[in-house]
Amino acid sequence: MNGQLTVRLLRCGLCGTPLPVTGRSAAFQCEACHNHWIISGDSLAPLQVWRAAPPEGFPGEPVFLPFWVIEADGAGIRGGIEAAMEGRPVTERAETTRQDRELSHLSARIGDGTFRIFVPAFHPANTLAHIKIGKLLTECQPSFRARRQTEPDRPVMCSLDAAEAARLVDFIFIATLPESIQRCGDFVERLRLNTSPAPRMVELPFERRGASLRSLYGGFEISGRIADESIPAESAAR
Repeated sequence: MNGQLTVRLLRCGLCGTPLPVTGRSAAFQCEACHNHWIISGDSLAPLQVWRAAPPEGFPGEPVFLPFWVIEADGAGIRGGIEAAMEGRPVTERAETTRQDRELSHLSARIGDGTFRIFVPAFHPANTLAHIKIGKLLTECQPSFRARRQTEPDRPVMCSLDAAEAARLVDFIFIATLPESIQRCGDFVERLRLNTSPAPRMVELPFERRGASLRSLYGGFEISGRIADESIPAESAAR
């Protein structure tokens, strides 16, 4: 780049309309055709946005926060964990028994089907809190119905593209492991997740409770300050 910065106008890849810039979001919604786009590397890529319906019977309008949902093969994860743990160093009997018990519980939780890892896509005001939110959702493996988000004036406040989210997958998954297993350094280094090549962008509903946000699917609460920039002004005012 020879030390020079290039400024260019972002236009919708379908209709050519200039795209509105919103805060620190790397995603944009065309005001004319309502399609979503995201900056990926040096180019603009189309973005499919899915919105999870709030649980049946929830009153009012929730706040929606964006997450990349990355699928992994549960059976493959279990096999990798078990293979890695077989080579762990021998420790005290009580510690080994604890690791075996926690490994059994972990394998049962992961199962043999699709295991989903949730990566927060909103601007990370606090990286550790970001990983913790992903950890909490990944641990509970919520089930929800989602539909394509094509409504006008509904930009998704996403600051990570799919490639950036993929680099956080291992960190979030390791955070879900019991501490006794996390302490096996060789295991953590050898752990590799075989994930799907096509993450989905999903907006998940949260309920505003004073200065906090409660996940309507995870049941946990987070500080509203963590995601203030990702909450549209009309939602934050409620």
